[in-house]
Amino acid sequence: MKEYLFVETWCRDGDHEYTDSFCVIDDCDLEDDDLERAVLDWNYGGVEWDEMFNAWSDNGLRALKLNSIDIITKEEHDVMEKYIYSFSTSKMMKSLIGNAIHTALWKMENAA
Repeated sequence: MKEYLFVETWCRDGDHEYTDSFCVIDDCDLEDDDLERAVLDWNYGGVEWDEMFNAWSDNGLRALKLNSIDIITKEEHDVMEKYIYSFSTSKMMKSLIGNAIHTALWKMENAA
């Protein structure tokens, strides 16, 4: 069953912090950790867990996390979608797989 979510991401980039908000249609029934990684990976173009930040990161450049996840109704989603972005987790998962391949290739190229 689809679940409609309103999410807010958080990013620390050096001395700057900012948030981003959008809707997500969870059509894959992802577990919380998988949902967080899929959303952040899609929004920031590839993430990995970074022990230094104790958070997700895009190649050690920025600390990233999901600030909040709120379940909303389909009707609320339909209204919000007119004004902000909305993406499905099935599309995010395709992006996550592509980003993982890209990151692995980048690491192989830069290891030499």
